[in-house]
Amino acid sequence: MKTLLLLLLTCLPLWAATTYPMLSDTTNRTVTGGVTNMSLLNANQTFTGTNTFAPAKLFPANEIAIRRLWTSPTNIFLSSLVVSGAFTNNGDFANCTYIAQATLPALMGSNSHVLLTFTSLRSNANATAGQIVVFAGSNTNYVGLNNAFVPAAAGRTTALQVGTLHNANSFTQQFGGASFQSQLILGPTSFTDTSAPFTIYLGAQTATSHTNLYLYGLTFTELYAP
Repeated sequence: MKTLLLLLLTCLPLWAATTYPMLSDTTNRTVTGGVTNMSLLNANQTFTGTNTFAPAKLFPANEIAIRRLWTSPTNIFLSSLVVSGAFTNNGDFANCTYIAQATLPALMGSNSHVLLTFTSLRSNANATAGQIVVFAGSNTNYVGLNNAFVPAAAGRTTALQVGTLHNANSFTQQFGGASFQSQLILGPTSFTDTSAPFTIYLGAQTATSHTNLYLYGLTFTELYAP
């Protein structure tokens, strides 16, 4: 018997050195093994399937400040912009030329900024500039407008990381971005709740006439701030 036990103990290191795939349907699984097994786990691995990494743990912990929230799946062409009046009321998005309706994920910080990036291309000169109008939340609350990014002259203008909506030390109180700030709204306002997924609406208008507007690379990003 002692001889048999000694033989088994002699072979044990050889069995332990052999590696096999590990299959498990148990969520809390402790992996045991020697140096060989742990080195395989520590090596660069290829992840397959849909792997989800919680932004709240990944970004703040590693001081990563910017993440993409939404990008238009296509470039956008507007043959003409609606002629409309001043936007001051919630729900006035219905009076705009539709650009996009973007559902954004919850923001990570109570002082995070929502930034907008796009390039506008005008193939012809126009009588008046195009105005980009921003609304937010389930009630399409009016945030503000800006006409600096869509001039009347033919040409190309890139709006890069334009502040659109800023959490005001709160997930339920925001400032309108400086570039889109309404002259009627100067302080923090309950535009929407950014602690959960929320919607931003982009529309366009012009004072008299604006045709053939192309928008490229329309993207919302978050500038994280705790």
